[in-house]
Amino acid sequence: MTARSIALDQWVEQARAVPIEDELARRGIKLNGKVERAGPCPNCGGDDRFSINTSKQVFNCRKCGGRGDVIALVQFLDGTEFVEACTKLAGPPPATNGKDHAAAEPRRICTAIYDYHDESGAVLFKVGRFKYRNPDGSFVLKDGKHKKSFRQKRPDPDKSGEWINNVDGVRIVPYRLPELIEAIANGYFVVIVEGEAKADLLWSWNVPATCNAMGAGKWRSEHSEFLHGADVVVLPDNDEPGRDHADVVAAWLQGIAKSVRLLELPGLEPKQDIADWAKQGGGVEQLHDLIAQQAKAWAPRAKSAQQTTDDQAEATEAVVEGISVGNFYAYMPMHSYIYVPTREPWPVASVNARLPPMPVLDSKGKQKLDDKGRPEFISASKWLDQNRPVSQMTWAPGQPLIISNRLISHGGWIDRPGEACLNVYLPSAIVPGNAAEADPWLEHVHRVYPNDAEHIIAWLAHRAQRPAEKVNHALVLGGSQGTGKDTLLEPVKRTIGPWNFIEVMPSHMLGRFNGFLKAVVLRINEARDLGKVNRFAWYDHMKACTAAPPDVLR
Repeated sequence: MTARSIALDQWVEQARAVPIEDELARRGIKLNGKVERAGPCPNCGGDDRFSINTSKQVFNCRKCGGRGDVIALVQFLDGTEFVEACTKLAGPPPATNGKDHAAAEPRRICTAIYDYHDESGAVLFKVGRFKYRNPDGSFVLKDGKHKKSFRQKRPDPDKSGEWINNVDGVRIVPYRLPELIEAIANGYFVVIVEGEAKADLLWSWNVPATCNAMGAGKWRSEHSEFLHGADVVVLPDNDEPGRDHADVVAAWLQGIAKSVRLLELPGLEPKQDIADWAKQGGGVEQLHDLIAQQAKAWAPRAKSAQQTTDDQAEATEAVVEGISVGNFYAYMPMHSYIYVPTREPWPVASVNARLPPMPVLDSKGKQKLDDKGRPEFISASKWLDQNRPVSQMTWAPGQPLIISNRLISHGGWIDRPGEACLNVYLPSAIVPGNAAEADPWLEHVHRVYPNDAEHIIAWLAHRAQRPAEKVNHALVLGGSQGTGKDTLLEPVKRTIGPWNFIEVMPSHMLGRFNGFLKAVVLRINEARDLGKVNRFAWYDHMKACTAAPPDVLR
């Protein structure tokens, strides 16, 4: 830790040491009481909903959701960032010599810890929320908000008071489970949000709320089991991941909760949420009115035919986390279901055992009711047959996951409006890194093949960067055992994905099956020792594989 960071921490603590009641008095804000003091909120004006605790040195507004210590109070009242708030309380930050800023990395700071309890109130695990503070005291931003991350830990069963930094073997439970159970037993509706801070905000308004740990996409069937018979309102964040998360939650609750409604808060900017809505003046009465008037029974979001086509054309590996209908396509020729993350087929029984039934919608996107007024559902497999069918599968690097309005026939594409082909090519996930770290590998290539290194590197780079383009010649990597050929190829295998790097023997090349042609890099081992393989047949076959145009090999 540098002298600068130590001085900065001391400066922040100096700002935090200012009594919260003194800061209010300096601003002419008067509250009633001694330790617990209450009165109108200086921000939203709510009567007797703003309070401070002089013993704990914290404030809270039950209407607009503001809360925290004296630094947070200044941010709340003035709409300032952390550094400016500290400056108002403790004067200018410590001076810098200009060197520490460049060298120091942002520091991870724990800003909140959330306890997850079992039914009896015992702590099962904790979730820590962290932000990242720059050397100048400002916070790292992401999408206009403070960048944050989360860490989990569980009690050490063998050492009282000690913690283990994982949640292996821990039960999956929703946040604030004991209060949740009591609220459902008393007939209250439950709001599901994305994140513990938002759930705590709603509880401060006496609105029962819960969430799952670790954010969007992490809701599981185990969470749903605690909501049997509950009236549920799902409150999504105002972005696509938030709406996707709301759909996953609502789908899991079908047939479990008594009702599932969705409420999208009005007036939110992109990526805003209930906390932002509260800061803009939203309060508990308005929330109750919106739930009563605007919360609608959940149904999967209906899309126009054009939207569906566009979505299919742009489909990638960014499928919904966990198991959901968004992870599958119905392969109609075999009536099986392709699990997108692995491209493996699932039978109908497995799909319906893993996925909940789906609502039946009318032409307006509303859920249909049967003759007894009950919501209608169909099996997940039938829903996939109707909404995510594909007519064909192929292996086509460079093409999207769903190739819309085209099918492949004898090595060429034909136009088929309204139909789709599923691409079983699974690309690797390229993570940007430091190019300088490749220097040892480059030196190795030059050491093993000094005369051909540049051509070998270019050939392999082409396979990694343009897997859709066929290189019409092969590399012949010769040499005695132990020269480093395997070491040369191993980073390439990891780059393109091990599943796209296939190794065969010469006898395989002349066999009846050619599934190995679905490879970005095909390595033929021990080609110099053909054994009983006819060398002329081998030559003719390899010429077709290496020099023929790509379509010939489909």
